[in-house]
Amino acid sequence: MFFSLKVWWAKKVFSEKRGEIYNAINAQISDAGGRRVETLPEMFGSWAKRSSEREESIALVYKAIEQRLRSGKMFSSALQGFIPGDEALLINAGEASNRLSDALTSAITSQKATAEMSGAVSGAMFQPMFNFLGWVVSSVCLGKWLWPELMSSFTEEYWPSWALPLIHFDMWLAGNWFLMFLGFIALPLYYYSLENWTGRFRQVIDKIPPYSMYRDKTASGLLVILAGLIKSGLTVDEALKRIASSSMCTPYLLWHVNIMMRRMRKDADNAIKMFQTGLFSQQIIDRLADSLRTRSPDEALSEMGEKSLSDVVAIVKKSAQFANGICMVLLGLLFAYSVAAQMIGAQEAGSNFMSKSMRV
Repeated sequence: MFFSLKVWWAKKVFSEKRGEIYNAINAQISDAGGRRVETLPEMFGSWAKRSSEREESIALVYKAIEQRLRSGKMFSSALQGFIPGDEALLINAGEASNRLSDALTSAITSQKATAEMSGAVSGAMFQPMFNFLGWVVSSVCLGKWLWPELMSSFTEEYWPSWALPLIHFDMWLAGNWFLMFLGFIALPLYYYSLENWTGRFRQVIDKIPPYSMYRDKTASGLLVILAGLIKSGLTVDEALKRIASSSMCTPYLLWHVNIMMRRMRKDADNAIKMFQTGLFSQQIIDRLADSLRTRSPDEALSEMGEKSLSDVVAIVKKSAQFANGICMVLLGLLFAYSVAAQMIGAQEAGSNFMSKSMRV
């Protein structure tokens, strides 16, 4: 048990440091000086020894990679299980074309862009979820303890009509609180659907947060990988085939990639139509169209994945912020409605009750 935890922690540390490791390897293999350059097994062996002497858990990963390399495995295969599939795909293509340095540069770019986009998208998705959960819990508490007592004092006739729907909902939810556990079932289903749900109806849902945020992140990641594979010497068609057969390709991404490949074979001259599968936002499609007017598809994708990457990341972050803003406004309105029912609604009910009592 303890060893399993140690291995898990070692993988986590390696994953966080992989950008530095790529840079260190890149510096070695691109060295044009006269000194002897270490081989990859030697590098990982040295790192394993140094980390082991310091009693650092990451030594386990370094040692495992060294052993795989010495057994004859390719570098990308030796890294399997320790890095994301998209980065392994880039490194594999770079090895095959003898452009490992370019592949490592692309992997560094992918790692940085993915981290930046994932942080923005995850924050935009989780904050509304937690706030919504807070609203549901507060509704159950109000429906169980506050509203029954107030409704026993002031019957429905005294309450303003706009407050009654909330009161009825809160009391119904308190009486059926076990339905909240459906949320614990719905959440895993939602995460499963992100990567596995495909089809025409998914294209419609992809326009609505939080699915739109996942779509934009996936689309931008695909651009980065395509650019890296093209830089390693592959054509667009070859790069798409490589992605489709890789472990990084989820059913959702595969559905879009298959459409792209079919359209490319059917009408290679109309490159922009190939990308209009619903995966890329209109802003990214427009940027691609502008680039395709003066460049080949290979050059356009390479340019989008490298020179315009910061703009693409900014588009994804802006989209995530906008979606987050919409969700927060809606939740804010729900909380405001609840507070208004407690303060203004209850005050009106009390005033109406007193007025009727005085008339009697």
